[in-house]
Amino acid sequence: MSKRTLAYGLLCCAALLLAACGTTPTPLPLPTGVPVPTASAGAYEPLPAAECTALHEDVAAVLGVPLEQTTGPFVDYIAGESGTCCQLAATGTGATLGSELAVTSNLQFLLEDQGWIVDMQYAAGGPTGSAFGMRQDERLALVSVMWTPSADANCPDDQPISACNLKPEQMLFTIIVQAAQK
Repeated sequence: MSKRTLAYGLLCCAALLLAACGTTPTPLPLPTGVPVPTASAGAYEPLPAAECTALHEDVAAVLGVPLEQTTGPFVDYIAGESGTCCQLAATGTGATLGSELAVTSNLQFLLEDQGWIVDMQYAAGGPTGSAFGMRQDERLALVSVMWTPSADANCPDDQPISACNLKPEQMLFTIIVQAAQK
C-alpha cells in the first residue's frame, strides 16, 4: 500500500470518527513527504444515459425509496483522477431503509450481480456509515451509505454515537452511488 493511500485512508477514518462524535472535522495537514495527487480533469465520464437509467431503476428497487439521478462531479481519490459521473442519491430513515449494514450489503450484491468487482482500496467504514468501490473493466462505482441522528434523538455530545439509543426513524440516511467510465 502506498504512503499516499495510507495517508488518505487514515484521514478518511479520522473524519468518520469525528463525525460520529458530533464534531465537525477540520482539514488535517498531510504528513510531510506525502505527495498530494492532482486530479486529471476529464479522465472520467458518466455511464451512457441508458445504462445510468437502468442502474437507477435497479438501485431504486433494492432500496425501496425514490432516487435523484444527475450528472455530478467524480473524483477517483485513489488514482487522483476526476471527471463527471452518473450520480444517484437517496435519503430515508432506518424505518424505510433498514440498517446501514443491510443497505451497504444489498447495494454491493446488486453491483456484483451485474458483473462489478469489489476494489478494497475504496473501502471505508465507521459507526455512522460506510463506503466502497467496485470496478467493471474501465468503470468505477463509488458508493457511500451514511447516516446521522435526527435532531429529536438528543444524543449526548460527550459520548460515542453507539451510546445513543436511536429508534429506526431517528437514523437519517444519505446514500450516494456514483458510476463513471474512462
